[in-house]
Amino acid sequence: MYSDYTFYTETYKGQLKEAEYERQAVRATAEIDRLTFGRAAQIAPGEMPDAIKLAECAVIDELARQSVGGAGDIVS
Repeated sequence: MYSDYTFYTETYKGQLKEAEYERQAVRATAEIDRLTFGRAAQIAPGEMPDAIKLAECAVIDELARQSVGGAGDIVS
């Protein structure tokens, strides 16, 4: 995964619960890897650009929206 839950909630301002975030992050990482032809995976974790982290968070939210239940498991 390129982002973490703290980045997701504090920087991206995401609203999914942590379990839903983790579930969708696996799929989002695979999608980012597919779209970057694996180049994102070659970047050292401490050097990961925020742009990739933000993109992953956006994919996470979209995957959650598409999942059963519509908006996923939102923090209230």
